[in-house]
Amino acid sequence: MMKYLFVTLALLAILSSSTAVSASKFDGASECDLCEFIVHYAEQYISNNQTEAVVIAKLEKACLRLPGTLGGDCSNAVELYGQMIFNLLINKETPATVCSQVGLCSKAKQIKRAIGATEECEICKYVATYVDNYLEKTANVTEIEALLSQDCAFLTVSQWVNECQALVDQYTPFIINYIETNETPTKVCDEIGVCSGSSSSSASSTTEEVEGSQIYCAACNYVASIVEDELKNNKTMDEIISEVSRLCPFAKEFSKECDVMVQTYIPDLITMIDNDFTPAQVCQKLKLCPPPNTPSPKAIHIRFNNQH
Repeated sequence: MMKYLFVTLALLAILSSSTAVSASKFDGASECDLCEFIVHYAEQYISNNQTEAVVIAKLEKACLRLPGTLGGDCSNAVELYGQMIFNLLINKETPATVCSQVGLCSKAKQIKRAIGATEECEICKYVATYVDNYLEKTANVTEIEALLSQDCAFLTVSQWVNECQALVDQYTPFIINYIETNETPTKVCDEIGVCSGSSSSSASSTTEEVEGSQIYCAACNYVASIVEDELKNNKTMDEIISEVSRLCPFAKEFSKECDVMVQTYIPDLITMIDNDFTPAQVCQKLKLCPPPNTPSPKAIHIRFNNQH
């Protein structure tokens, strides 16, 4: 009983010293998400009978792998709450209780919890940075996607993992293409509409992301329609690739994305269209267009000249 009282008093002392720090200390991440990430790794290290100093050192190292501001926020959280989290876990408290006790994840915060624009942008740059590294070893898209999925799993927080995996599933070929043209991860994420190039409002950032998604959807439908026409004329894969490549420059609004489709998706397009998928269905299946029940944003207008 005396031991439990001592630990409780110690935790209260730590909490009182931490509460003087403003919540604005965490600039890019949800406090709940930070706590979930830290507790996940703290539990692993504590289960291996590591000392408090070793656990906190390992947590700080784990934070360094997080992208951009998420890493800084994580380090700040470990500095402020690491000792208290360690002691609560030693006392066999559940992760939910731990995060509630340190004040990072109240019920109100859990209800409001949603991935923010800053988190999404940082995760995109995280993915793009790893693509850049992997391209030094392989140009195989499937291999790179498998490696990126492992990097996404490292994030552990369900919302971060899901957002990361969605970026990998939808944009890996495009990210590869941009990186191969010597674009930086920041510029790549601007180009695909995930990050805003300026300190604009969240509304304008959302608009930019929608516009970016429209371009990939339009490029996919354009290429898939050409493939469908060529298959009706019994053209070979090489002939189809040649024809689509010839027509890509005429799609000025998304000629670069059209080129990526040629390099990456032609075999998949041919297979699915051969199996009676429409171009629209193909692009939805490839996750380059929203599903049919999703309200579509205002269509972009594309002009084609002298295609044949």
